[in-house]
Amino acid sequence: MSKAAPSKQQEVQRIVEALSLAIAQQRLKPGTRLIETQIVEALDANRNHVQSALQRMMLQHIVTIEPNRGARVAQPEAREAQEIFIARRAIERAIISSITPDKISAWSDKLEQQHLKEREVIKRNDRQDIIRQLSEFHLLLAEISDNQVLREILANLMARSSLIVSLYLRHDAVSIPLKRPIHI
Repeated sequence: MSKAAPSKQQEVQRIVEALSLAIAQQRLKPGTRLIETQIVEALDANRNHVQSALQRMMLQHIVTIEPNRGARVAQPEAREAQEIFIARRAIERAIISSITPDKISAWSDKLEQQHLKEREVIKRNDRQDIIRQLSEFHLLLAEISDNQVLREILANLMARSSLIVSLYLRHDAVSIPLKRPIHI
């Protein structure tokens, strides 16, 4: 017996997650044009599902869509950048506070694997891989917390904060005015 085809919502969510992860890992930079046909091919997806995913991402402020110009990866303003990092810190605190010693024990193998991956990319000094592994670590903590809502919010904030890092952080120096330091 073959698996049932994923529902439209599951497929749209798969596309959103794939694009959000690419943005969070800085493989898609702010302002990058998102061409539907390329996304369809790259993700082996239906064009209608890609359009729905882009619309959903627009509502999440990860993508902008302009008539006759198409979709682009968002380019947040400085004030929005500050607000995103404030929200991200709050969500990450909530995630951490919900992780019990029992949960850490249950996930110890996965945490150790993640730690080893991080050490390896740090040794190689590969900035893209370091960012990717740190993103994976934060998402793993959200998964361990076992709170789907916090996980979804964090994934959105991570994609948006990655846009900010791409736009405003150069050579480890902050170039936007901040009320408080940003901790990434």
